[in-house]
Formats: sequence, C-alpha cells, structure tokens
Amino acid sequence: MNKDLDYYLNNIEYKVPFSDIDDFDRFEERFYEIDRLTGDSLGMGLDFVEFCPNNDPPKLKDELLPWLWLIHPKLYKEICKIADKELNELIDDYNNNLKIEEFTMDYSKNNVTSSIEELLEEFQKSAIAHHKFTLEGDYKRTNAEADKTKKIHDLIKKQGDMDKLLQLIYSDIPTVALTTAVSCMSFNPEKCLEVMEKLSKKDIPLISSGAKYAIMNWNNNEWYID
Repeated sequence: MNKDLDYYLNNIEYKVPFSDIDDFDRFEERFYEIDRLTGDSLGMGLDFVEFCPNNDPPKLKDELLPWLWLIHPKLYKEICKIADKELNELIDDYNNNLKIEEFTMDYSKNNVTSSIEELLEEFQKSAIAHHKFTLEGDYKRTNAEADKTKKIHDLIKKQGDMDKLLQLIYSDIPTVALTTAVSCMSFNPEKCLEVMEKLSKKDIPLISSGAKYAIMNWNNNEWYID
C-alpha cells in the first residue's frame, strides 16, 4: 500500500528502523542536513533513527516535515508544497545533487560519442546556473554547478571531443565563453587566452574580473585545472 503524506502526518513514527527508511544509501546526507536545520530533534541508534521533537505535538514546519523527509524522501513533492523556504531549498539542493550524479554516472557507463550535443547543452546550462547562483551568493548551488561542469568536461575529454567543447569559447553568453575557456585552457591555451583577454576588458560583473584572475594564474604558472 502506497502511503501519502497525510497518512504519516496523522500516524507519526518516533522510532524507525534503518530497514524502513527510503533511499537509505543517502540517509546520512539527509540526517546531517536535517540535524543542522532542526537542532536536536534527531537521535540515532545502532539500527534505527529516532524523532525527538521539542514540542508536543511537534511543530509542522520546524520539526515534523523535516523528519518525514528524512525518512520518506520520495514524498518531497508533497512536503515542498507546505514546507518553509529553508527546507524547500535543502530538498532542492539534495535533488539537484542527485541529478548531477545520475547524469554523470549514466554517461560514464554508456560512453556514447553521439551524446556530445546533449553534453554541450548541459555544460552551457550549468555555466549559466553557476553564474546566477554566484551573483545570488548561493555558494552551495554554485559549487554544485562547478562540480557538474567539471564532470561534463571530463566526459567530453574522455570521448575525445574537446575540439567541440572548445567552440563554446565563442558563445555570445559571456559566462559560457569564460567557463569554457577555463575548462579548455590546457587543451588550447592560445585561443582561450585570446577570449579571456577580450572578456577582461569588458565591464561584466564577475566575468571580467574572473578572466583577469585566470590570465594572471596562467602567466604565473599557477594553473591547476586539467
């Protein structure tokens, strides 16, 4: 029987064995995020996790919804509809990281050269998202997108398609051009430096300064990006 969120809201489980936890492979990741979010409302034994709310009954948004997502992450869509902003962002980050892992694992297992167009599209999307989150000061999502572009770069390199990735340095979108130039610097420094020089002379927030910094690192032999 598939149980929905209403069922668990009306039948609160205070002690759940590990065997009953959905997506247990990533349980610890959720546990520490929820523990950070809610303080001291969780406990863990050798083979179970325990709900120890500070209120009776538990507060819906501050205690109960985080607990239910910890145990039943598959209910995230229902939970997000009534959760507060902080829990929504936490769940969104968790799901985004999962998509990145699934995306890269899928292409790693299926080394299909015909997927280059999709890889390039995902690279561009991630570069744009990285810039957006940086401007917003959302460093957790910024780092997640940086990780994604690195993994896509590695897949493209493995497939022998770096020449196709290099073409994105001529993108009309500055953040795509810079991200590509940084990723391809070791592959073709002459062309990448040329693009960076042009970007460094423009007044584009983060992009121009980023290009100057990258050029300086390269000239000082402090380049550690493969």
